[in-house]
Amino acid sequence: MIFLSRLLRALEGLKEAVVTMMVPPNHCINFAVCKAMNSHDEDGNSDDEGKSKFQCFSKPNMLPPLGSRWSSDTQLEKNIISPHDPRYRCWETFLIVLVGYSAWVCPFELGFSDAPKGGLLIVDTIVDAFFAIDVILTFFVAYCDDKTQILIDKPRKIALRYISRGFVLDVTSTIPFETLIYLIRGKHAGFNIYYSLLNVLHLWRLRRVKTLFTRLEKDIRFSYFWIRCARLICVTLFAVHCAGCLYYLLAIWYPNQNNTWIGSRVPEFQQKSFWIRYISCIYWSITTLSTVGYGDIHAVNTREMIFIIFYVFFNLGLTAYLIGNMTNLVVQGTSRTMQFRNKIRAASNFGNRNDLPPKLKEQILSYMCLKFRAEELQQQKVMEELPKSIRTSISRCLFIETVETVYLFQGVSTEFILDLVTEMHAEYFPPKEDILLQNETPSDIYLLVSGEVEMLTCENGNEQVVESLRAGGLFGEIGVLYDKPQHLTVRTKKLSQLLRLSGSVLLDKMQTRPTEAKVILRNFLQHFNGSKQLGIENWSNEYLLSHFTTLTANVPKTLSNISRSNLQPRSISEAPPLRVIIYKNHPSKNKQYTGLGKLVILPDTVDQLLKMAGLKFGFHPVKVLNEDGAEIDEINVIRDNDPLFLVDKEELEELYHTK
Repeated sequence: MIFLSRLLRALEGLKEAVVTMMVPPNHCINFAVCKAMNSHDEDGNSDDEGKSKFQCFSKPNMLPPLGSRWSSDTQLEKNIISPHDPRYRCWETFLIVLVGYSAWVCPFELGFSDAPKGGLLIVDTIVDAFFAIDVILTFFVAYCDDKTQILIDKPRKIALRYISRGFVLDVTSTIPFETLIYLIRGKHAGFNIYYSLLNVLHLWRLRRVKTLFTRLEKDIRFSYFWIRCARLICVTLFAVHCAGCLYYLLAIWYPNQNNTWIGSRVPEFQQKSFWIRYISCIYWSITTLSTVGYGDIHAVNTREMIFIIFYVFFNLGLTAYLIGNMTNLVVQGTSRTMQFRNKIRAASNFGNRNDLPPKLKEQILSYMCLKFRAEELQQQKVMEELPKSIRTSISRCLFIETVETVYLFQGVSTEFILDLVTEMHAEYFPPKEDILLQNETPSDIYLLVSGEVEMLTCENGNEQVVESLRAGGLFGEIGVLYDKPQHLTVRTKKLSQLLRLSGSVLLDKMQTRPTEAKVILRNFLQHFNGSKQLGIENWSNEYLLSHFTTLTANVPKTLSNISRSNLQPRSISEAPPLRVIIYKNHPSKNKQYTGLGKLVILPDTVDQLLKMAGLKFGFHPVKVLNEDGAEIDEINVIRDNDPLFLVDKEELEELYHTK
């Protein structure tokens, strides 16, 4: 345990340099929290150092089974390391560098070296020692269970899992066979086919590279395109290097070395420079892999022909793999662009085919271009997928200051504004885009966040700018609150961002919050007092106040008449009154509804209905029945055009005695 502790402390200096590269952003947050906790423990409570050091290092995106009591703060057992500990990630990164060394040296020693000697032997032994340390360290690293997605930190389970999976190959690929032979026999082993095959086991370490690339491809801080290209390049270079070394090994093994692919061109080639031999091997491997085959280097004996046959078959699969991946990358990067070009072409053809005015065609193309740019950001999609609490926080951060400056919401509580902002949708409009048309009754309210819009009037085909709105401007409220057509055209002057609020959503929220509704309606009336848009020109404050008092008396029932004109405002509830047909006597006495019925508006309560029926029929009803004779206790169960039957006390007693 002292050894493990020292090893982790030795890696402490490396973690600051690579943690930001290897650990995703959410892991970096956990690391910062844990670092603060560790420093606190070291200063104030050293006994709990082991407890706090790893309790935060659990995978944030690890999903426990339903009903499990596991959480991300679950404490690992003593001396067990989390696989997401930044220090352990640094160790893995260091091993990746050593794997790159092994990937080049192993085929090289197989083909070009009888046995590693001198400095190469020392480096090989040091690399093997680091991987031996990793074998020991793996017995103390927690793992994620494939079924439950929980970190397993039981030493016995960790050991059994590692022994049953990769322990044997890890140990075999780590044993320094050449060093052991040198220590036992006192001399190097020289060229030996069995030693060469054992040396190939070092390639088992390449699985770590695959894990690294898989993790980097999922890290959004790096370009997926370039990570994927790097992976394909590494695969290609490794295949070329291995094939070249094996091809040279065939020449070394052949009894008559002058009757080989290299011996026929370079007599006594083993006496030549290493770089000449190595470059010749790589040259042959690349020309064969690329199917160029110049013919200057070719197979001479049967062994080489057989090897080339299998190498060409291997190249078919490798080439298909490379081409398929590159095609995928190119298509992925250009598919959206091609779709956009096709849409633009279709829209242009549509405008030409239907002989649309140039201005309208320009608006169509501008809108589609802006939509393409907005879809790339995926802002609205992200917002829709978030829970309401987070959407509220985001909206408060981005739009609350702008909404609070709008005249319509002056004096309204912050809670009500936040509720509205959450329902608003941010939209972009290109320059010269018509948002609302003259004489159109809008169903939404628009709030200008950035950019500029113009209010235009069109008479006899001549457009004239009446007003310009900048950030904080509002339009569309007349159609929503007053149900009156827009008397001006609203057109963007430059690229503008607007918040769109559905009119039905605003009216529903006003109905549930009568106090806020009164404030909004008062702001609305005062803002348009003296304006021709509502026909309330030059109203005095006293006259306006009297109408406002009348209007707010029945909120949330309806928006009462606020104009001396014939214009009728829209009801907040937007629900038409229910009509019912009332009859005197029990339904059994009116089976064919031959009695005199009356079509009336359904009142608010059952008592009001009884009172109204008594006045119309001249008696004192006590019960309301439906056509099946069932008594109606609540007014809400009555539907439109229902026949209702009213009975008095005498009739009830008569029916009771009859039964």
